[in-house]
Amino acid sequence: MNQTDRGCPQADDQGSRNPIILMSSRGPIEFSIGDDGRLIQRRADGGVATVLGAVAKATDTTWLAGARSEADRIAAASGDAITLGHGSRLRLIDCPQDVEDAHNEFCNTVLWFLQHSMLDRLDIEDLGATALQGWYNGYLPMNRAYAAALACETHEHVESVMIHDYHLYAAPRFIRERFPNAFLQHFVHIPWPSFEAWDLLPGVISASIMRGLCANDSVVLQTDANVQNFLDCVSRYLNGARVNFDSGIVRLNGHETRVWSNPVSVKVDDLQEAMESDDAMLAQQKLASKLGQQKTIVRVDRLDPSKNIDRGFEAFARMLDAYPQWRRQVRFLAFLVPTRSNIGAYKQHAHDVLQQAAAINSRFGDADWQPIEVFFQQNRTEALVALSMYDVLLVNSVADGLNLVSKEGAVVNQRDGVLVLSKNVGAYQELQGDALGIDPYDIDATADALHRGLSMPETERHIRAEGLRTAVTNHQFQDWLDEILSDVPAQCCGHCGEPASAHLIADDLSVTEDLAAAVGGGA
Repeated sequence: MNQTDRGCPQADDQGSRNPIILMSSRGPIEFSIGDDGRLIQRRADGGVATVLGAVAKATDTTWLAGARSEADRIAAASGDAITLGHGSRLRLIDCPQDVEDAHNEFCNTVLWFLQHSMLDRLDIEDLGATALQGWYNGYLPMNRAYAAALACETHEHVESVMIHDYHLYAAPRFIRERFPNAFLQHFVHIPWPSFEAWDLLPGVISASIMRGLCANDSVVLQTDANVQNFLDCVSRYLNGARVNFDSGIVRLNGHETRVWSNPVSVKVDDLQEAMESDDAMLAQQKLASKLGQQKTIVRVDRLDPSKNIDRGFEAFARMLDAYPQWRRQVRFLAFLVPTRSNIGAYKQHAHDVLQQAAAINSRFGDADWQPIEVFFQQNRTEALVALSMYDVLLVNSVADGLNLVSKEGAVVNQRDGVLVLSKNVGAYQELQGDALGIDPYDIDATADALHRGLSMPETERHIRAEGLRTAVTNHQFQDWLDEILSDVPAQCCGHCGEPASAHLIADDLSVTEDLAAAVGGGA
């Protein structure tokens, strides 16, 4: 039985008074079925879930998220909310499998690839037909289900709803129809491209996405450039919308939406604590024994086409050709996390990248020196230690909403390492003053930047590294959270009248560690 077939679950008194509702595709808890047939509960990976987990710790919340597995559906069918602690709870939304499949297809291929400027990577004969099918058969039904679940859960009393990411662009409009006076805030974790990208979709979809987002009172993006692109799209697709580009205010049908930027960040104290753990010490010994006195280039990414790993490897090979003095003097450590292997474009990309690394090693390497070492795994501690040891960190994504790896590296690095950073990632807005900025499509320029980073004088390296650390320290995770919560009217924890963010409680696993569990992810 799915969420729309069941009667509304009974909300307890606390649930009906929760000041904030959180909505996301993924929740903080996922279930599996044990050998004895009982449900096993564990914390979910993923940046968005972790960001929202911090909000749930800061104030009483009800969190609505999708049931993503058969075990999740069993938990959802019980009708019981899942206690998260700190006065918060999770309600799982179970939609029919065909709706979920169509929704995921639209989100993880069409929207993800479009918003990361990668539609050319998709092998789709008719993008318009594919998009329309996913939009009507999955995306809209799923977004309506969230609005219906909200009405059931809250018994028609809603004050504030915080909606997250690209899975729920249509939900604000459906929520607004039911709750005209609720405050709706939508945070978009991934890049917002220019209208030229949105023009590739059928116009009815692009216009509906803009209309859905403009049903919010507040739309929050990672960068000022994303804000500008969003406002351009509203102006292009919504007839009658009045857009003030200076203030970021959109007025449509008597409703006002504020569009602004607030980039996610890291918790410096948590990163430093992680680096002092026993596991980190062991990982440091392991990596140090591999490197010896060689220089080190590092990258840490999900094996996602948006991360541009293939062009990064090609740039490294061209550097070895153009500057042969680096042969046998530098190692490239690539920490690549498997992801979305069920999607054809991802599976092919992973195969191509691993083959490319092997070909470069065959061409330049020998029995004593292999220029590239790939760590095809999810080992958070080892990747973090590698970030502490780079001479050059390469972040050359074709597009990223933010890219936390660039910030983490700036904090934990102990070698005054140089950051080679794509101008197309959100973090470039904050770090450009001390990073070596590159066009991610320009392989020769990337090769030159790698060489420049490796050869940079110590004084310049130190000045740039200190500048990067200062930039990250000046806008940490708590600063992001404070601004997000202060945007919601009259938001307090409900116990003492203090701002909700004052009650953010550290968990056993740090926010920053979880946030980058799928390193360089949606955040």
